[in-house]
Amino acid sequence: MGTIILGAVILLVAFVVRTAGSSLRTAGGRASGALVNLVSLGLLVLGLLILTSSSVVVIDAGAEFAGYATDITRTIPVSGKFTPRQKAIYELVLGSQQAAIDSVRPGITLRQLDQISRRYMAEHSGDLCGAGGCVKYYIHGLSHWIGMDVHDVGGSLPLAVGMAFTVEPGIYIPDEALGVRIEDDVLVTPAGPVILSKGAPKTVAEIEKLMAQRR
Repeated sequence: MGTIILGAVILLVAFVVRTAGSSLRTAGGRASGALVNLVSLGLLVLGLLILTSSSVVVIDAGAEFAGYATDITRTIPVSGKFTPRQKAIYELVLGSQQAAIDSVRPGITLRQLDQISRRYMAEHSGDLCGAGGCVKYYIHGLSHWIGMDVHDVGGSLPLAVGMAFTVEPGIYIPDEALGVRIEDDVLVTPAGPVILSKGAPKTVAEIEKLMAQRR
């Protein structure tokens, strides 16, 4: 099982590596070296943790390219398929992310996008998380700037054409040992938002297809 998960992690990161090209670097050096480091780290973590078939794994991976840095996050099921519960939480996070991305335009702020994401989650939680909805498990901000650093400066500036940032809602339920985060990198353009990380599988179907390839 550990080999399957580690292979899926490597394959997911490789999607981004191949998209960016052979000169992709991380803080540790070239992409090939980063993948070796990922293998070593993954084996260490898998040796310390017991992953069950009902677990999900949150992968937050960052890299640099041509002097610019960013990161993305994906969540994958250990079993290869999301349980109905995991799928419902995952799709709620995905919907919250899409609501924010659809609202990206010059003049809006990251704070306003955060509010849009939380409002979507509150309105679509149903009975998934009990009284108060799932927003109480959304414990971090929606976005951070990207550029010369993975978490770049920018403050509360309104968006303008050419700015880039992340959109990464999440739900973390400690009592269930269940966490889901989906993070993409978005560029503001005159024609609307462009998702720079669109090459990495994201939908439930895409993630499960990726996992099936590692069996």
